[in-house]
Amino acid sequence: MTYSLTTFAEQRLTDILDYTFSEYGENAVNKLSRAIDKDILLLTLNPYMGKKEDKRYRTRYEVRSLVELFFKILYVVDEKNECIVILDFFDCRQAPSRMEEDIN
Repeated sequence: MTYSLTTFAEQRLTDILDYTFSEYGENAVNKLSRAIDKDILLLTLNPYMGKKEDKRYRTRYEVRSLVELFFKILYVVDEKNECIVILDFFDCRQAPSRMEEDIN
């Protein structure tokens, strides 16, 4: 299975990596990048390993999530196109209501 990132998810990931670099340095960014890459690879091999999220999202697909460090990778599985679509990289240290606002 392949994967793609929404424009929002790409921007969020860029923001996360930029912030991590500015606050914690290159080693922290490399560690986080490797962890996210590993999780995305795992999701392509086993797309249903993530937890089902509540039905509060306005999408025709079932939103699932996988937690890595303090980030939640929110994604959907598009079986027809054999693709995982990553919707967001959500910082779990924020209020959960922000996650709903960002996805919808």
